[in-house]
Amino acid sequence: MRDAGPGKAPIPGTARWGFVIAAICAGSDVAVSVHRLPSESIVTAVVLGFALLTLAAIPPAWRGVVWARNTVVSTQALTAVTGVPAFVLPAVPPFDVIVSAARLVVALVVAVLLLTAHPIT
Repeated sequence: MRDAGPGKAPIPGTARWGFVIAAICAGSDVAVSVHRLPSESIVTAVVLGFALLTLAAIPPAWRGVVWARNTVVSTQALTAVTGVPAFVLPAVPPFDVIVSAARLVVALVVAVLLLTAHPIT
């Protein structure tokens, strides 16, 4: 790895896996959100915005830019939090609850991979 400049940190291999997982999640969020946009849901638009922000922040984060890495972690966490109402609202299909739980776990895995590789600075 090359030396990190000001505001940059070297990226270890575990963090790169976190970026790959975040990119896959953001890509699937874009696909699902574009499919659901005609339903005029505000949550769908918010998830789409977070997914696009994640995809935009991954290339600089991959190069070691700390604010971009923190943006990826934050947007993944906020996207996962949008699924929390599935646990408390009545008449939510069990499949949607399982998907929401899985999304929360994946967001936690991304955060652990990215933040334990090198702490927030």
